[in-house]
Amino acid sequence: MYRNYGDIVLYEGNDLDSKVIQFFTGSKYIHSALRVHRNTAVSVSRKGRVVHDLLEPKEGYTGYIILEPKEITHEQKRYIRRYESRLPNDYDWTNIWKLAFRHTFDIEPDKEDISNGGKFTCSSRMAYLYHLVGFPIVDGVNYSQIIPSDFLNDKFEVTRKWKKKNKR
Repeated sequence: MYRNYGDIVLYEGNDLDSKVIQFFTGSKYIHSALRVHRNTAVSVSRKGRVVHDLLEPKEGYTGYIILEPKEITHEQKRYIRRYESRLPNDYDWTNIWKLAFRHTFDIEPDKEDISNGGKFTCSSRMAYLYHLVGFPIVDGVNYSQIIPSDFLNDKFEVTRKWKKKNKR
């Protein structure tokens, strides 16, 4: 198994979708993915399962950071790998609207599951995988309420950064 399997990739963007997400979350990070190989990550989006090439990020992404969990065991990573391939890839639009509402009105995240039965947002899918192996992203917060910036905590460390170079 790839040593960095399970690292989290947080993306920045500047297209219209990115600006809407930034407005509702108050964060520059607009998408998250699970690293599955040195230069490959996977996520769920409105298009279903998406494979990301970290060497050639898609149009609209302006940067990313890679976060490595600090205290996760090899066995937990093995389980994340096993579970990842079995999870559904259905996007949770209902949860997106609930999260936007919660962030707009400063409703604090809590233990309530606000997901729509087996569907995920990009971040809730990764948070669910970590939850399954006993590694909650934010203590006391249900995986369904996790947004990309929630991964920026003391359980992870930044191991790689990329910024798109401006064309002159």
